[in-house]
Amino acid sequence: MKLSCVLSIPNLRRSKTGRSLFAAGLIGVSLLFAGCTDRPSDLIDEETYINILVEIHILHAVDNKYEDYRKTLDMQESVLEHYDISIEKFDRSHQYYSLDTDAQRERISKARDLLNEELAELNRKLVDMEREKREEENEEDEEPEEE
Repeated sequence: MKLSCVLSIPNLRRSKTGRSLFAAGLIGVSLLFAGCTDRPSDLIDEETYINILVEIHILHAVDNKYEDYRKTLDMQESVLEHYDISIEKFDRSHQYYSLDTDAQRERISKARDLLNEELAELNRKLVDMEREKREEENEEDEEPEEE
């Protein structure tokens, strides 16, 4: 916050209009936070929420690579259908979980860890496939040709 903003707040509270605006602002902010902290009755459990974040992140990576936004949206709907979750339920849960930024950072960190584990597993499989292909090629080269 800039120093000029800090200095202007007491000046704002000195005038009648300023006091009214200041009070209205405080009430508004209080109501905003009070309304936002209600836990949705149909909140997605954290583990499922994190798994959905992982899958949606993968879909966005595909969207960035292939630039097929409509297909990505369809795939996102498929992911949510797989978990039997509506987009509205996911949005409510996402908004609620995002209120606690520290906890949300931790959830995102867990999602990133899952993505890294999946990437490592895919890399291991790719290396194994390449090794098997080389071994097959070597075996073919070693077989004597029949005349």
